[in-house]
Amino acid sequence: EKRFTSSPLALNAPVLYPPPSKQYSLDVTTRRRLVKAHAILMVLAWFFFIPTAFLFARFLKAAFRGVKPCGVALWFQVHRVSNLIGIAMMVASFVCILVCKDWRWTGPGSSSKYWTQIHTLLGLISLILAWLQPFGSLLRCAPVHPLRRMFNWSHRLIGVVAFALATAATAITALQFKIWQQHELQLVLVLSPSVILITLVVLFIFLNSTVDRHDHDKGNGDP
Repeated sequence: EKRFTSSPLALNAPVLYPPPSKQYSLDVTTRRRLVKAHAILMVLAWFFFIPTAFLFARFLKAAFRGVKPCGVALWFQVHRVSNLIGIAMMVASFVCILVCKDWRWTGPGSSSKYWTQIHTLLGLISLILAWLQPFGSLLRCAPVHPLRRMFNWSHRLIGVVAFALATAATAITALQFKIWQQHELQLVLVLSPSVILITLVVLFIFLNSTVDRHDHDKGNGDP
């Protein structure tokens, strides 16, 4: 049965919508602090502690030859401790951003923006590779073992790939996320450690090759 009313219809009456649901459980200030903590911890982990571990393991063994605190070579102590500190910072940073996002997935397949999805994917892959490194090191065989060369190269390759992906994720943050006003300056500041690391690697390779060539010539009786 249809019912009609004689009351006038107010065309300019405000339309009442249900109140929007809160997107996140945390307030804006807390979420902003968590994002900053996430960024600071990741930058320290990937661009200070991980490069320090790499440089000591790859190029500074001879510089501290014979120095063995607690019976273990100094270069290995620094390599191990720096990696563990870096990985601990990555875990803390990862927890910060998960809490900020209410433990929601923001990678491919989510409703997040394109660059957020790419940042999440690259960052997660780099974290998984970094977290696998300590467990992979447990498979390290003796120096004279036939598979030691394979272990060395796989260990290095995983580390390089993880570092490259983390650098790409950081570059996306600096250029695409609206966190800082001067994106180009932020990109320079963030990527400077990578440039310094690459420069040091090239320098150490050159110095090592020079020393090896000098030792070889000296062994052959050349002046």
